[in-house]
Amino acid sequence: MAESQDGKKVGCGLIAVIGLIALIVLAKAIHIVPAGYRGVVFSSLQGTKDVTLGEGFNLVTPFVDQPINYEIRTRTVVFSDSGVGEGDDGAPRVSAKTNDGQTVYVDLTVRYHLDPESVHVLHKEVERQYVEKIIKPDASGNAKDVVAAYEAEEIYATERQAIEDEIARRLRASFEPKNIILDEVLLRNVAFTDEYHRSIEQKQIRLQRAQQKRYELWKEQREKERRIIEAKGEADAIDIRGYALAQFPEVVEYEYVENLPERMPAYITSGDTIVSLSDLLRRGAPE
Repeated sequence: MAESQDGKKVGCGLIAVIGLIALIVLAKAIHIVPAGYRGVVFSSLQGTKDVTLGEGFNLVTPFVDQPINYEIRTRTVVFSDSGVGEGDDGAPRVSAKTNDGQTVYVDLTVRYHLDPESVHVLHKEVERQYVEKIIKPDASGNAKDVVAAYEAEEIYATERQAIEDEIARRLRASFEPKNIILDEVLLRNVAFTDEYHRSIEQKQIRLQRAQQKRYELWKEQREKERRIIEAKGEADAIDIRGYALAQFPEVVEYEYVENLPERMPAYITSGDTIVSLSDLLRRGAPE
């Protein structure tokens, strides 16, 4: 009887052990991939498997397969010396040379996500080091190449949008074969050296002086033209007056009369003379 009870206890214990082992094996055979992630399976027998696990429950080989989750939601790398936001990856701002040899410092924001269908390929190539081995060097290198195609004055004044667009175009082409998808590139700031800022200020001062000088020359030229026109008008008027006097001598008499004092009481005129009556009276008066 005692032996029977002992046998039952052993049997129950064995069942319990088997059940526990089964639970452990089942737990190891099921891998849950959260929303916004994809899974990669590394097998101790064959290495990384050519499959990407989708969201939800996935079956794997217990104790042989090691599942690894990768986030496929958009992430951000900020190239700046002023710090980064929470959850973002950071890198120093990009130092680049312009076409004319000026040094500029570029602050970039690169937004990207992993290709959901090719996470296992990415894992084979760089594992989790894709930020350090792909995102940062590609973004920095392409930014330097794009900046090198422009002169400093173009970047300073008008071409920032064109630079941003070109960096985005190049990065998109660079990321795609590496199983990374570019979402957005933002050119947040372009800083120049203090020496360049001083040269810009001096250039603006010289430009303002040149503009003032051009205005003064223009004004002087207009004044010369005005004087020439005025002198020509006066010469024409003299010519016209001389012709009129030659044709009509009585005009002289008329102008003489017009220029006499307003209080002159009377005039005596003949065909070719004009005499002031008051002058005659004054001359004829006894001393």
